[in-house]
Amino acid sequence: MSAVERNILTVIEPTIELDELEVIDVESGTENSQGTSMKEKPTKFTSMIPIIRVNGYDVQGDRLEMFELSCTGFYPTCRFSFYDRDGMFTVRY
Repeated sequence: MSAVERNILTVIEPTIELDELEVIDVESGTENSQGTSMKEKPTKFTSMIPIIRVNGYDVQGDRLEMFELSCTGFYPTCRFSFYDRDGMFTVRY
């Protein structure tokens, strides 16, 4: 068996560039917090809201109408809808 037959080959180079997304750790007070910290640390999560950014536009949690994450296929997929109350996403992003 040749080396080509034993390796998975990339047929098409990826063309989608993902937006960088980072959340600063303000709870632990470690070096990852970049000098910021919370005065009162939460004891537990009261709700889970996904962070969604599209072309630099951050979807606010109160505007999120629906979010669905499916991990059943080969690739994970997500579907979501949100209200564009001020029209910024439609006009600018």
